[in-house]
Amino acid sequence: MSSTTLSFQSPLRMLPDDAVLEIARFLPSDADRLRLALTAKSLCAAVPPRPTDVSLKTKTRIASLCQALRRHPSFSNCLLVLEVHFATKQADVKAALPLIRDIFTKARSLRRLTLGPQEYASPELRFLLRNFSSLTHLAINESKCSSLATASANLPHSLQSIHLSSCSNGTTWHALVKSLSVLPSLTALTLEDCSFEVDADDSADEDEDNSEGTGESGEEGDHDNNQDNVDTHEQQRQLHLEKTLGRSLSHLHTLHAILTPLPDSYLAFSKIFPQLDTLELVECALPADDNEDEADHDQSLKQLTLIDCDATACAPPPWTIHNGSIASSSMLYDSDTLLDDLCLCQPEVLTGLVLRIPVFMEEMWTNLTENASKLHRLELETYEMDLLSTITLLASIFEEQTDQEDDEEQPPIIMLSVAGSRYYSSSDLEEQLTGLLKHASNAFPELQYIAVASTTIKMFPFKDLSGEGAPWRWWRIPRGDRTDIREIPAWEGERVRRYFREADRAQAENFNGACKPTP
Repeated sequence: MSSTTLSFQSPLRMLPDDAVLEIARFLPSDADRLRLALTAKSLCAAVPPRPTDVSLKTKTRIASLCQALRRHPSFSNCLLVLEVHFATKQADVKAALPLIRDIFTKARSLRRLTLGPQEYASPELRFLLRNFSSLTHLAINESKCSSLATASANLPHSLQSIHLSSCSNGTTWHALVKSLSVLPSLTALTLEDCSFEVDADDSADEDEDNSEGTGESGEEGDHDNNQDNVDTHEQQRQLHLEKTLGRSLSHLHTLHAILTPLPDSYLAFSKIFPQLDTLELVECALPADDNEDEADHDQSLKQLTLIDCDATACAPPPWTIHNGSIASSSMLYDSDTLLDDLCLCQPEVLTGLVLRIPVFMEEMWTNLTENASKLHRLELETYEMDLLSTITLLASIFEEQTDQEDDEEQPPIIMLSVAGSRYYSSSDLEEQLTGLLKHASNAFPELQYIAVASTTIKMFPFKDLSGEGAPWRWWRIPRGDRTDIREIPAWEGERVRRYFREADRAQAENFNGACKPTP
């Protein structure tokens, strides 16, 4: 038994320390790294059992971590991710404050921090945030705090992303912009279950502006020329927007809004987020159409993601959208709903599309080809339809498309990705895969890459399956005198996927020159 154990351990024990440390980086948790470290003394030296990701949800855990940092000061440099969310009332925070203060003082290398509502409501803990000069991500629930602005002066300028949740306590958009605009490195913001209001002071200012324009001359204008009053009111509204939204989050490039109403007009939205290129909406609507000139909205989105959004309650955004992503958890999702969602993504100029839906139907393909005629990348994922059924349907559609005598223009798809659930016979799958590869290469003259994956996850409407999210198989279709379809390593295909997800129209069309595949 002993010799067997030594034989099993010997390969890792013979590796250099840096190689073992690199392997340990891929282990999912500190517990797994601890088990590896306890396997042998040499491995313990290479991968010391130091905490890197700690969640403090009980007072006992807080005391334990504090004691460990005191006994082993070097551990503080290894603590990178910390969650402090244990208190149910302010008295709990006050009692544990000395221990938390001690941890905050020592954990100077912290990269990611999460605070619960009671923890963030503590002025002393908010003040200590300035200690984290290397902090890049902060997640806070400020439902118990009056405003984020109360802590803006203490937020470290190293922050690159912030996640706000349950903020519905009277905070205004103006206060949010004012507090976050002082962070020069902030590029990503997540708003979850938040509700921001119009500033009461701004409303009063607006009323004063309106009253100044409705004196005796205003009354006379009402009788003489109603249109002049309409124009005057519109000018006042524009001045009010410029006044209240004078500051903007000009460094912000990514916004995730979850159950959070956005500003009610595209003009206001564009003033707050002038440099936004990635927008993800989960169960919330786009701003309403304010009927302004499109020149006022000279904005381009690299990526628009709609997850369980009611397209019928939205107006198409007046922006150029290069890549769209549509996901739905509704089993009632049909071709008409898809068409409504596509409308919001401006399908006539769309370069790439991710479609993550329960099932795929032939009518949906018709809607895609008739409206999104410029697609270079299509990622189709059906989480309630098994992979075999999905690729069988697609192969049939592509075969029929190839046999059609009319010369209907098809989308210039270069990369096609298909995923579905894993309920099928392996032998049947290989046969249908052969048909999919053949008919897809014939139906799309510009097609160069096909990816296929199946997953045992029952529901994945909100999960990105790219990369290591699913066991992908990739094929390359070289174009020339002879079409030779061959399977390629997954890493090569994922490199192509990443390129297209970041590409605009010009970059997608210049794919061959910009991202040459390996021979």
